[in-house]
Amino acid sequence: MRHWNGRLVAARVFAWLCAIGLVGAFAIAATLPLDMNLGAMLLSMDPKSLEGLHQFVLHHGLAGSWKHVLLPFLLRPGWMLPLMAGLVAGGIAFSLNHVGPTRQSTRRSR
Repeated sequence: MRHWNGRLVAARVFAWLCAIGLVGAFAIAATLPLDMNLGAMLLSMDPKSLEGLHQFVLHHGLAGSWKHVLLPFLLRPGWMLPLMAGLVAGGIAFSLNHVGPTRQSTRRSR
């Protein structure tokens, strides 16, 4: 039976998330206008989505979370969110794959 290394599995999962995010960002940028923000993109998919998201955040979130957290993301280009998520996932995958410096013996051969 093969022993599964948790770090290796997590690194592969994050590498896949990185690939999905980067390909998704490219697909959005290639098919939609580059200046279309995330809010307009959500409105074009479902006209009631932003209203529902706003009501959910007001009901379940902190008082300023809509204005200070979500609204800046909704004003960014639609391709930027999957790009940022892909880059973060890629950094995590790289960090999990990176083996620290090996400890070399201080003993000298004669």
